[in-house]
Amino acid sequence: MFQDNLTLGVLIAMVFVSLCVGTTLYFTRKLIAEDKILFVLVFMVTLLTATWCVDKIVASKTQLLSDEENKSILQMMDNVISLVIGYWLGKKKTE
Repeated sequence: MFQDNLTLGVLIAMVFVSLCVGTTLYFTRKLIAEDKILFVLVFMVTLLTATWCVDKIVASKTQLLSDEENKSILQMMDNVISLVIGYWLGKKKTE
């Protein structure tokens, strides 16, 4: 069915990313239902995290991301997660 390992890897990666995004949005839907900014940020962080995991787990022998891109993704995830937590806690405090 699969002619090479690349096709199987891409298929596994797509399924993994879809499952990560779907699961995260399913469990956080009550928290972010009324806030579209938070929804977009959670969606973006989930996509970046899934991409990073695919690079490290699925494509272990083939480097999909350069070292600089890998560092940038981790730094961006750290920044966005900090912003989301701060925004959510600040919004919760004002309510």
